[in-house]
Amino acid sequence: MALSKDTLNDALSIYELTIEFEQDKDGRFAGSIEQIPDIVADGETLEELRMELAYHLFEYAKDYDADFNRYFNSPNRHSHAYYILRVLLEDNLESVSGMLHA
Repeated sequence: MALSKDTLNDALSIYELTIEFEQDKDGRFAGSIEQIPDIVADGETLEELRMELAYHLFEYAKDYDADFNRYFNSPNRHSHAYYILRVLLEDNLESVSGMLHA
C-alpha cells in the first residue's frame, strides 16, 4: 500500500502530543511529553521549553527510525511508534514544535 504524505499525516493526526510542565521557583519551565515521558527538557520560557522538547523528540525519532525493530518490539517503546511516524513526516523543528500542545 502506498499513501501520500498528506494522507499519512491525516491518518496519524489522532496521535496528539501533550506537554506536561511546571514553572520552577526561579521562573524556568520544566516539562516532558505525556505520551513519551522519557523526553524531558527545561527552558526560560514556555516557548523555549517547547523547542527543547521538539529537539529531543526529533532526535529520539531518528534513533527510533534507525533501529525500528528494536524500539518497536520493546514493550516500553512500542506505543511510541505512531507518534514517531508522525514526527518523521515533519520537515523541521518548528513543525515538530507545532505538534506539541500544552
